[in-house]
Order: sequence, then C-alpha cells, then structure tokens
Amino acid sequence: MTHRKWFQSLALAAYLGVCGSNASALEVSQSPLFLGIDVPGNLVFVPSVEWPTIVSVANLRTTYTPNEEFVGYFDSDKCYEYIYSATESARHFAPVAPATNRTCSGHWSGNFLNWAGTQTIDPFRKVLTGGLRVRDTPTETWLEKARHTGQGGSGIYPRRRITDTAVLHGATPFSTATSMQMRIDGMGAGMRFRLNGTNVDSAVPFNPSVHPPADPGDLDDQAFDVAIRVAVCVPGLLETNCRQYSSGWKPEGLIQANFDRLRYSVFGYLNDSSTGRDGAAMRARQKFVGPTVLGGGANPNREWDPTTGVLIRNPDPDDADDTSDEFNITIRDSGVINYLNKFGQMTTQDHKSLDPVSELYYAAIRYMRGEENVSSYTNGATFNQADGFPVITDYTATDPIQFSCQINVALGIGDIYTHRDKNLPGPTSTSGEPAKPAVVRDDDWINVVEVTNRVGQMEGIGNLGDSGGSWTGRNNSAFLAGLAYWANTTDLRPNEPGKTTMSFTWVDVLEAQSLETTPYNQYILAAKYGGADVPTNFDPMQDSFQQDWWHTNGESIAPFGSRGRGNTVLKPDNYFLAGNAADMVTALSAAFEAILSETTNVATSVSTTSTRLDTDTLAIQARFESEFWTGDLLGVDPLTNAVEWRAATGLPAPASRKIITGNGTSGSQIPFNSGMPTDLKDRVEAGSGGLPVNDVINFIRGDRSNEGNGFRVRGASVLGDIVNSRPTLAGPLNEGWSRLPGAAGSEYAAYVDGAKKTRASVVYVGANDGMLHGFDLDDGDEVMAYVPTSVLGRVGALASINYQHRFFVDGQIAVGDAYDGGWKTVLVGGLGAGGKGIYALDITNPSSPRVLWELGPEAFNPGGDFSDLGYTFGEPVVTRIGSKWVAIFGNGYGSPDGQAYLYAVNLFNPNDFQKIRLGSPGGNGLSGVTVVRDPIDGTKAIRAYAGDLNGTMWRVDFDDSGNGSVTWSNGLFTDPNNRAITATPATAASPTGGIVVYFGTGKLVESGDRSDVNNIETFWALTDRNDRINGTSGLGEATMTLSGGQRVIEGGGGGDGWFLRLSVGGATGERVLNKPRVIFGQLIFTSFEPDDDACATGGQQRVYVLDALSGAGALDNQCNNCGVVEIGVGAPIDPPVVLKPPTPIGVTPGNPGGPPDGQDPIDPPGVDTVGAVSGWCSAFGLLTESGFLQLGSLCDGRQIWRQRF
Repeated sequence: MTHRKWFQSLALAAYLGVCGSNASALEVSQSPLFLGIDVPGNLVFVPSVEWPTIVSVANLRTTYTPNEEFVGYFDSDKCYEYIYSATESARHFAPVAPATNRTCSGHWSGNFLNWAGTQTIDPFRKVLTGGLRVRDTPTETWLEKARHTGQGGSGIYPRRRITDTAVLHGATPFSTATSMQMRIDGMGAGMRFRLNGTNVDSAVPFNPSVHPPADPGDLDDQAFDVAIRVAVCVPGLLETNCRQYSSGWKPEGLIQANFDRLRYSVFGYLNDSSTGRDGAAMRARQKFVGPTVLGGGANPNREWDPTTGVLIRNPDPDDADDTSDEFNITIRDSGVINYLNKFGQMTTQDHKSLDPVSELYYAAIRYMRGEENVSSYTNGATFNQADGFPVITDYTATDPIQFSCQINVALGIGDIYTHRDKNLPGPTSTSGEPAKPAVVRDDDWINVVEVTNRVGQMEGIGNLGDSGGSWTGRNNSAFLAGLAYWANTTDLRPNEPGKTTMSFTWVDVLEAQSLETTPYNQYILAAKYGGADVPTNFDPMQDSFQQDWWHTNGESIAPFGSRGRGNTVLKPDNYFLAGNAADMVTALSAAFEAILSETTNVATSVSTTSTRLDTDTLAIQARFESEFWTGDLLGVDPLTNAVEWRAATGLPAPASRKIITGNGTSGSQIPFNSGMPTDLKDRVEAGSGGLPVNDVINFIRGDRSNEGNGFRVRGASVLGDIVNSRPTLAGPLNEGWSRLPGAAGSEYAAYVDGAKKTRASVVYVGANDGMLHGFDLDDGDEVMAYVPTSVLGRVGALASINYQHRFFVDGQIAVGDAYDGGWKTVLVGGLGAGGKGIYALDITNPSSPRVLWELGPEAFNPGGDFSDLGYTFGEPVVTRIGSKWVAIFGNGYGSPDGQAYLYAVNLFNPNDFQKIRLGSPGGNGLSGVTVVRDPIDGTKAIRAYAGDLNGTMWRVDFDDSGNGSVTWSNGLFTDPNNRAITATPATAASPTGGIVVYFGTGKLVESGDRSDVNNIETFWALTDRNDRINGTSGLGEATMTLSGGQRVIEGGGGGDGWFLRLSVGGATGERVLNKPRVIFGQLIFTSFEPDDDACATGGQQRVYVLDALSGAGALDNQCNNCGVVEIGVGAPIDPPVVLKPPTPIGVTPGNPGGPPDGQDPIDPPGVDTVGAVSGWCSAFGLLTESGFLQLGSLCDGRQIWRQRF
C-alpha cells in the first residue's frame, strides 16, 4: 500500500512561466514524468495447463441458439463459406457477409462454429495474443483451434447434435437437413459432422462443390470433416481486435496492446507426465515483446514485424540455440506469444498430465529472486518434452528486475485439481514425491509449511501447511497459497535497494464446470493473500490482515456444479472465474486491467507545478497528490508563507457549481449536467465504461455518493490533479491598448478603470478532472469551470475504479483583452497532453463565461482545416495582427503528418484563420509562441518566434494587413545537434540593435526522455538582425565551471549572440523546459536534471541568473560571475523564486496599479537611463519555511533592456 508524500515549492510568479512539457510527436506520456518514468511492470505467466484445459469444451450450453453469443475465433456476427483444397492445410473458412441476428442463409454462421468447435484454450489465446496463427503473411491471417488429442473423449468435449431444423438452417448451409451430429474429440484441428444421422466414426473431407448442399442427395450417406481454421482481419469484414499494418490487418490481444507497459516471461511444464518430474521450466525470459524497449530503442527480441505485423517465429534465438545445444535437440521456435499460442501444437504427443502447480510458482519466484534453475526440473528434456520450445536453464543471463520500484505480477490459469507439488523448502511430506532436490532442500528464504500454516490460521481453517501427504487428493498441497503470500509480502531481494515483491492473479477454469471454494480452493487463498495490497512495512507472520486490502469488488462466490463444495466467501479482487468461453474473455480482460492498474508506476507524492505572484503579492501555488490523483490551488503570502486559502476545500456543492461546455456555436454556454443535449451526453456515455451516464456526470461535478460503490474513490478532494497547466491571472492589468486609433483606443482606459478593476480577479488553471477552473483571487472560491468538448468522450474514465492517470485539461493558458465592437477579455487554452485541441472563452464576465470556439479533431470545429493540431503544449498568445484580434499558437506534437505549423485564428470568427507551414514533415511539431509588437506604436504584433522538436527556431512576420509569412524557409537558426525546443522563447531588444531571442533546448515528453542523459543541452541567445544565423561561428560561447562548489559562468558575447552548454564535466540530462525571462538586463531561466534513478521522484532544479548581453553569471553577491542557484530536488517547475516588487518614487505602496498614462505597463515610468533605475531594483529569493530568503537583486546597475512579448 502506498502512502502520500508531499513535495512543495513556489515558482517565480508574474515574471517566469511554466511550459508544461508532456507530449511528443509519437507517444505522449499520460503520467507526470518527474514522478519517475513509467517503469514497465513485469508480468510472469504461469499457466498450469494440463490436457483438460486444452481439450475441454469452451462454450458450455448444450443446445445451440442464435439468441446467445458464443465466443471463439469466428465472428459471431458474420457468415462464412468453407474453402476446400486437396492440401489439408489450405482448407479453411472465410467470411463472406454480415449475419442477420447471428443467422445466415446458405452459409455457415460464425456464432454456430464458435459453439461447435471452440476448446477452452482457444479464447485464452485469442484474448492474450489474438489467436493461434497458422497462416501469417503481410496480407493474410488464418487462425486454427487447438489440437484435440482425444484425451477425455466425448466426456470432456461432448458430441453435440442439432435437431431444430430452423436453427440448423440458420446456422449451416444445409437448408434441407433435419439434424446434424458433430464430433471434436480426437479430431486434431478439425470437426466431423453428419447430416441426418449420428455415426461420426469415419468421414471424408468436406468439399462444398461436390457435397451437400451442392449434392442434396448425399445428405445422409456419410460424415464429413472440416478444418476449424478461419481467415480473420479480412479487409471490409474486420473483427474488433484487428490492427492495421502496412499491407493489411492483424488480430492482436492484450499482450500486443500493452507491449510498452509490460514486460513478459513464461513458465510452463515440460510435457512429461511421469510422477518423477518435479517443477516447471522457463520458456521465455522477462522481456519486452514489442518493436521497442524502454526509451524507444529497437527491440532485438521483438516478436512481430513492426511494419507488417507478422509474428516472428524465433525472436529469442539465443535461448533456442542454448536449448538445442544443452539437450541435443533442435529448437526453432521461441517467444512469449508463440509459446502461449503453440504449446501442445508442435508434436503429435498427448498433452501434459499432472500439474505440480506449487512447484511451478516456486520456479518463477526463484527467477525473480535472481536464483538459478533447479536442474532436476529440466534435465534430460527431449524435443517432445520441450514441446518444441526453449527450456531455459540459465536464469541469471539477464536480470528480470530492472528497477527497484518495478511492480511484478504473476498471472496463472488452471484448475484446482493439481498433483504432487510438495517438494518445496521446509519440512514437507514426501508422500508420492521423488527425492527432494538438494538446492530446494537448502533454500532457507522460506519455509512453506510455516507460511502456509499462517495463511490457514488467518483464514480460520487451521494449519493448512500440515495437511500431510495429500491435501484435497492426488498427493497435492496448498503450498501455492503460502508461496503467493510470502512473495507478495516479503522482499524477494533483501540485499538490494527498494522492496521487490510479486503479487498473484489467477484465472480458474473450473474443471467439470464446478466451483469449490474455501477451504478446498488453493487459488482463492493464493489470490487473496498473494494479491492483497498490503502496507510496505507489513509483517506477514505477525500483523493482522485487512479485508479492504484484497476485496473491493463487492462480490461473493458460492460453490456450484457436480463437484461444488465449500463456503460462500468474498471474492478476492485478483481471482477470476472462467468456466466458459465468454467468462474466459471477461476474466482475462479484467485480470489484465487489474494488473495494469497495479503495475502503473506512480510515485505517491504531491508537487507544486507552478505559481504566479499578483501585484498585491499573493502567490498562487498549484499542487497535486498521486495516490488519489487530486489537486489543490493555494493562495500563499509570499513573505510569510501563510496559506490564505485553499481552492480544494472551498468548492461549491455539486449542484451549485457553474460548469459549462460548448456545442460549436459561438457564445454557447451549455450547463454540464445530466440535462445536457443528447449529442454531448452521448459522448460522455461512450467513454463511461458501462457506468450510468447520469451518475458519471454527477461524479465529475463532484458528487461523492457513488464513490466506493462501482466508482473511484477520490480521497480528500474532488478537484483533479494540476500538473502542467500554469495558473494564469485575469486581473485589472492595463495592456496598453489606448494607443489604438478610433473607438477601440479611446474606450480602453474606461474599460480598464471600469469593468476590469471592479470585477473579480480570477486565477484560471487546467486540471486533470476534465475542466478548466476559475478561482476568485481574493478567497479561492470557484467562479466557473469549463469542460472542453474534446475531452467529453474520455471524462467517464475518471469515474472508473480502475482509473489509470491520464491528462485532460493540462495545457497552458493565455488571457488578453480584445475589441469586437466593445472591449472583452478572452482566454485561450490548450489541452497539453490531454488532447489535440485548443479553445477560446469570453471571460469578460467571469461568472458567466461563453465559449467562443474550440478547435481540434474531437471538437465541434466551426469549419476549416484543423486536422494538423497535435497535443497543444505550448503557450498561446492573445494579440492583434493587422486589424484582427487573434490567438496565435503552435500546432503542438503528434499531428498526423508530424509537421510544424503556426496558427493565427480570429478570436471572434474561427473560420478566419491562417495556418503557416514550417519546414518539412516527420516527427515534428511547434511549441510555444512569443510575439513582438510594433516598436513604434505597440498596437499590433509584427513578428512571432517559436521552436520545434527538430531544434529549429522559427520566425514568422506579419505585414500591415496581418498576413503571415515565413522569413527563412529553414528557420532563423537550427541547433547543431537538432535538440528539441519545447520551451517558449523570450525576446528582448538589444542595446546594440536587433531582437535577441532566448531559449533553451530539452524535452520531457515521452517516457524515454527522462533517461535521455547522454546529450548535452544548450541555452541560446540569438541576435536577430534580419539575417539567418548559420551555425555557431558568429556566436560567443559562455563557459561554465565549478569553483568552490559554485557554478561560475564566464561570458561569451558575439556578434550574433552567445550560447551556454548546460554541462559541468559531462552530460547529466540537464535541460530547459520553461520560458526564460529578461528583466533589467538580466536573464533568468530554470533547468531540470532528472534523477538518474528512474524510480526516484523529481530531479535537480536550478535557477540561472545571467547577464543578458554576454551570458556571464550575474549573482555577484555570491561570487564573481556566479550564475546558478541550486534549489533542491523537485518537479520541473518554473522556478521556486519570488520577486519582491519595488516601490518606485511616486507610487503608493500596496497599490502599484498600472502606468498612469495607459501606455505599456512594462516600462518603468519616466526611466530611460541606468542611473535612474535604483528605485526599480527588485529583490529576488526563495520562499522557505521561515519566510523570504533574499539571494540578490535584479538591477545592480546593469543595462535596462525592454522585453518583447
């Protein structure tokens, strides 16, 4: 069980911005990367499979009806034809058309074929891998049912019969037949049938061109054989599990779907049914199975071709070769997927009998502990015993545990009627067992008798480990329960960092369609005690066991069937019933969902992600905690550190909250509640996972009545986590628009002095509860919330009890004034990692906002082409170009063609927009935008700068009509190493002429970015004098060294600017993720260096304070040319520094207001020389627990520069 840890810090407010960087051109991480990378979980398959699980009937209903859907390799809603060939392996069924209510005329019903010919192992394979492929080319895929050896005869797979002619005629092409007798047992991959008769002892291959219905006179002359082999993923007739590749589609399962989130291994029995064979063998070692490994590199052991989707026959050739050499056999097949699909298929031998399940799990635990194989488990293996797959005896060649925080889960399948599994560490019975191997006898990390007794004692059923020679029969034991309990609660690697455990999940196949419960079912006990979410410091031999650690589903299970016995018990969360095919699908899907929830690596911490300091010195601190994924926004006095208010505790009652959404109509204001229009409500319902849509909507509004009753529990607050979205203030700021000609200019001062100063100042921030929130600056009360239509289809996931964190409204926000026949205040925001979209709201009346527009693939687009929007991470800008008021923004990352675009969209008419293409397509996207206003009158933007993922800084010019054009086809400048630019640039006018563009390189977007520490990032200061900057020859290099523990930076100004490599002694992964700031000739920016431990939370945060002209360190109060303050370990926030505002002569303290002339508020009034700025020096420092700690001042006689916005 995890426990919350709170990390907090405060960011430079009002001056320094956050660029929430959590997206990429390909894979957008859906959890905060600074909490630790998304460490993939380890899933160990331990299938305890003997012949009944392979050959028994999967769909248990004894009579066929089209009114019930049956599961198998066929699509129940399609009709099929049978294609005959003289070559048996070419015979197969192929889909021809959709069925009508699962019935077909003149063809075979897929639903019927599933009922007739599906064995228990078939849906297991379909759900996990997509199914057993016997033809697998780039354009074609055939699946085949498992081989039936005849074991168990018709008793375990009954010979079924249909006598209802109407049903028969709708299920088969035989429209004149009166009955059909079927046989699966002993038929290998086929089915035998006879029409109008019952004798199915012999047959001929069915050929529809010469046999019925083509020759109706032949109906009852003989029986026929068909291959249960089917073409799937046929274009135009696709199944729901088909994935598209370059030349076709491929059926895939849960393993492929989660190739980047889980690593897999498999343990399985040798096909040796002798009583002298203990244990099990590793068949595939722990690994990624997909095209890539952690960090995005190519996987040398990938199990399918990433271009065609074709499975690779021998993805682990070293293990295959080692097995071949060690046992003098030839192994040509390997891999997790291949083994699960093909065990029992590679030979003509009978399937395995006898299943020592406790020893199977013991072998898996040994592997996870870093111990070697038990040689007697594998010695003397023949090809038939190896089943054509590797028998891996070198457990330590690669370590299955890559990270100390890695979550390990075992998933097994089987029935409870196990055999001879007592040869384990401890004083176990020898009855029916071969000699105990010495390595097992000497294993002292567990005493299975003692631990299993502990399980029995906690369960109230006595000393379960002392059950003697046979617990429930067949010389078996209950030791699996003790092993699972111990592995789940005890550190498997006590001499290594962290605590390594392995939890247990089981799918019970219910042999004989019977359920035996406690005290006779070892899997219920193993899932209960081995799957519980226990506290880290839990003592398994002393502490009491809590119900809510293992049972949250509210279900009970009672014994049933011919063998049913035991008590009605609470169902453990990690125990699943799979007595028939449909239950197998449900059980495995639910098991995987639970495993994914368990293995999602999130550090339980709270981190401040951004702040803003208002003119009345109130700091706004955003924070979140990752145990329940809730957030808070705090108003903090920056000098006393006193919390003035908390937004999370002051939310209105759910029914009273002002929450709106939009429908694509400008000016819309649609309440987000259960009465919302049907088309919007349908979107919510589509993503609600079957939960009642009205309850889901109420849950999102803050209703807590269903929490814990099928709905997620949210902890202390219903406010979602605030991670990357920077709180942004809409206050009484004078933006300087009085310079405009006409009514707009003459009315602006009255708008500022009237509406802006009299209305509430509101802090806006995006949260991952699906909403943009507005909070009153004075008291933190929620004023409004907005649910973008782009997230409507996904917000239902927030209510799921299996919720796994994802981003929703996580992007940056811009607020600005605009004129549309009258002055308004407009907010423009992106979704960040929450989606591919951007929105604009009229917030002139904060308590009654209206939706101006929303753009993106999932939004109600007003028209035009916005398909090239990616995940919109960068900062937008609200400004004026020509005579139009616009939002300017980059298209973000992950657009369909990987192209960078700059958008300029009319705030009041989104059909009026420009989309400016930058560079070439492929893995690119544009980040945050900075604009430069006309230096003469400041009434319009004339230039925009933005960086892209390929390391190019772009400049776009706007003419007097507002038309944009790319200045240089290859950008102003490209980083020589093509390092990504994800931070928004800053600009300032240089004293020597031109515009200086400041930006750093670095990326923290994909999971692999955190571990990318082998490249040195760079901070650039480029002087744009209307000539492209080619390379670094015209740039000076500022150099950074360590002296007395301080980072000393010597300046390096050049004609085209300067650059600084963020390195002292080599690459460490330090990078720039946030927008710099130029104030009074000083440059301030932050860097973030992730912890080299992938499991650690946060990273080293640094604040750079440099001379803006040369790059020299400017913290002279610390040492000569000192330039860096290390502020500790935390999130990559924009920096935890506070500027203490000055009080210039003539300005009343506590009421600085705006410039009295209504002009540009950035300029100190009446100041134009260095000697006149002493009254404008600002102290800067850190907010500590004891208050404000001054580190320096932001003037020190340096040259005044005017920053361009």
